[in-house]
Amino acid sequence: RKVRVTRMLDVANEVVEVRMPVLITVVKQINEPRHPPMKGVLKARKAEIPVLTAADLNLDPKQCGFAGSPTWVWKIFTPPRRQRGETIEGDLQQKVDALVEKILALGVVSKAG
Repeated sequence: RKVRVTRMLDVANEVVEVRMPVLITVVKQINEPRHPPMKGVLKARKAEIPVLTAADLNLDPKQCGFAGSPTWVWKIFTPPRRQRGETIEGDLQQKVDALVEKILALGVVSKAG
């Protein structure tokens, strides 16, 4: 009912124990991928992959494929293009002032009184 993991920090590793359910993410260094030998690659190229139908598996066709899917596609669309970002020029203080001005103009936050 618990998960124990080793968490990578900048200068050390930390062991963390948490109760389930838990979401765990990993970094790409978690595993060194194994590459198959050339003989295995060539063998896989020639391999025949069997295709099974609903009838082969004694399944009701109404419960397979699009008809049997529990999900439905309501709409397919290309999302609208987003506006490109804006570069603020100047020294650091000018950049900060311009950014604050833009944020206040958008009404995202209000100026403290």
